[in-house]
Amino acid sequence: MGVWGVRFNKIGSLIGNWIKAPLIAFVAARFGNPWSHFPVAVIYALIFLICNSHLANVYKRECLDKGFGSDTASVQKKLGFLETFKYIFMDKRLLFMVVADVFYFIANGIISNGSTYWWQLHGMYDTSFAFSATIVSICTWILTIIMPSIGFKLGKKNAKRLGYWLYALGPAILLVFGRYSCWVHTGTQVLAQVAYLVFAGFMAPIMIAEADRYYHETGKDLRSVAPSLLTLPSTIGMAVGAAIMNYGVAAIGLDQTDWTDISTITATMPEGFVNSYLLVWAGLTVATAVIGAVIWIFAYKMTDEESKQYALENIEHDKKLREEAEANA
Repeated sequence: MGVWGVRFNKIGSLIGNWIKAPLIAFVAARFGNPWSHFPVAVIYALIFLICNSHLANVYKRECLDKGFGSDTASVQKKLGFLETFKYIFMDKRLLFMVVADVFYFIANGIISNGSTYWWQLHGMYDTSFAFSATIVSICTWILTIIMPSIGFKLGKKNAKRLGYWLYALGPAILLVFGRYSCWVHTGTQVLAQVAYLVFAGFMAPIMIAEADRYYHETGKDLRSVAPSLLTLPSTIGMAVGAAIMNYGVAAIGLDQTDWTDISTITATMPEGFVNSYLLVWAGLTVATAVIGAVIWIFAYKMTDEESKQYALENIEHDKKLREEAEANA
């Protein structure tokens, strides 16, 4: 289910990349380049809100129709933002997993927020950005068929370790060769998708497996909480990554460049700005990605056989508890 969710997510990305650049250009022609991204972001946010609201309603109806008890719902309602942190700190391994994911998404936030500027600095945003995004999306869809199979063979632990190190390799290549062509960025984006897709379908099972281990060893049940932590690293990481990127490029003189006309960007750039930009953009991405990869080595140590054993023993344990409760009743 996780793998197919990733595949359809990439179909949506393909459609979005086809229309994003033309839509930004359309808005820029009427309101100017500095304001071109905000209206487009609002449109995408509204689509996201409408689709998720629909899915939430469908899920709610399915739960009610199939008679799922209200106990789960009542527990979920009590879990606010601060309570979620309490559950993370209960399991130190789970905490390290979340921290590693935060650094991964910080790297993601840095590289993605700087991508548009890189094409503009090369004077190719209007002509080639959409084409590049389409290439990446098509390659990604093909990779959604190939990479999960490789991930299954590697196992959850090794698949995510490989994915994190491959993700760090992309900006390292960009740091060395990116100054020569912005098409190197296209290649590193494809590599980033290779890295992500080798473990993307296992993100929820990895969290549940750790919760199973913790429940088996301590009796404290975090299995319903652990999958909900998947959104926490991306929320924190993308926001922090965007902020780091913005402060970084401001420090090297981004505001001195006139972005109102793409054709004059090069003329208003400070001397050596392109090289400085590459160091900030790719360099910070490499640093945060490597930190995330190193932390993940120590965060998750279970093999698939061990996680399966914990899950099966927990099922038997829960069955005995239900039988005892029914007998007492």
